[in-house]
Amino acid sequence: MHSQSVCKQPDTGRRSYHMHCSIAYFFSMFPVVPAFE
Repeated sequence: MHSQSVCKQPDTGRRSYHMHCSIAYFFSMFPVVPAFE
């Protein structure tokens, strides 16, 4: 996922942005990612 790369960047202070990364990383472990895209 392209979001995974930006997730490694330092926290800019955006809580919503950080949450999106967590969700993207969580879903990245499951095969539902391509279907969710």
